Amino acid sequence: MIKRVVGLYFSSQGRTASITRFIAQEITERINQECVERASWKCIDINNEDANNLNFNDETVVIIGMPVYVGKIPLQGLKAIKRLCGNGTMAIVLVSYGTKLYGNALYELHHFSEEQGFKVIGACAFPTKGKSVISRKYIEELDSVTAFVDAASNKLKRLSGCTIEGLRIRPAPLHIDGNLPVHKISRVFPKAAEAAQSLFEKMSDADRETEWFL
Repeated sequence: MIKRVVGLYFSSQGRTASITRFIAQEITERINQECVERASWKCIDINNEDANNLNFNDETVVIIGMPVYVGKIPLQGLKAIKRLCGNGTMAIVLVSYGTKLYGNALYELHHFSEEQGFKVIGACAFPTKGKSVISRKYIEELDSVTAFVDAASNKLKRLSGCTIEGLRIRPAPLHIDGNLPVHKISRVFPKAAEAAQSLFEKMSDADRETEWFL
């Protein structure tokens, strides 16, 4: 049984935080529709939190959100993830991107989250369409976000439906295309990567689509 949903995000401009908070809250509400004991939720800036204060277990679902910098997750976010211990906790990973492509960022976030011991059962890339601020109303109007929340919530209910660990359904591995990035601008100069990402977003006017894996 899921008793707690925790959103962890790195979000220098607040957009990834807004999406992570929305997903965490909406998934909690859907879980509570079928549970006698209500689950709680909270969101934490992963860059400002001591990893020793974060304890996860099989009654927790973690939502990990990262922005995309030049096709990768930012250095600060990667360092924060590497301080975590997943303990086999189910997780959903997401990236928010404002340019035409999100590159290898989703693959990278999935890879490093699993490396830290999380069981990633869902992954998603959300377009922000170059917006400097994302409101809850804007997110609610994205049909693709609602569809993802519904699908992810249903999967979580199936995977956590049995209280006996040995009888629980095991999630199938996700197959996300990508490679671990080899270019290093955001690894060596994170501020330069953030500036480059902002420039790319201003230059990009193409429509982007939400893409997810469950």
